[in-house]
Amino acid sequence: YENFIKELMEKSKESKHNASDAASALIEEEMYDIAFNMLVGTENHSYELGLCYEKGYGTEVDLDKALENYLYRSGYDRDRGIERIFKARGREIKIDKVKETILYLNLGDYYSAYNNAEIPTEIADNTLEEIQEHMDNDHPELL
Repeated sequence: YENFIKELMEKSKESKHNASDAASALIEEEMYDIAFNMLVGTENHSYELGLCYEKGYGTEVDLDKALENYLYRSGYDRDRGIERIFKARGREIKIDKVKETILYLNLGDYYSAYNNAEIPTEIADNTLEEIQEHMDNDHPELL
């Protein structure tokens, strides 16, 4: 068993996909400490690491770190993770480009905010201030 875990940890260092796949299986088996340590060692954002921070699997709950891990990956589960963090903080949202841009800005990642910004085609559940902030990063000449 110890050799298997050691081999799994070594294999996870080869690629972030190996680490995410292995950690996902470990989380399903409730081996949270091993999954968390494996993911932290890769120094990559992942849904599984976000889940560890969100749920306190192998670490203390840290919603900020969970949000950051969800934000810097792609896929449907990523959006649901972000929405769960906001719900835990008392605000129900539907993640969209406007909210993503503002999240990047809040993290001080102006490069990602600029690359994410686009003219929104609908207001959705965004406030006018959120749309304004989003637009400022896309086409300030249009304002």
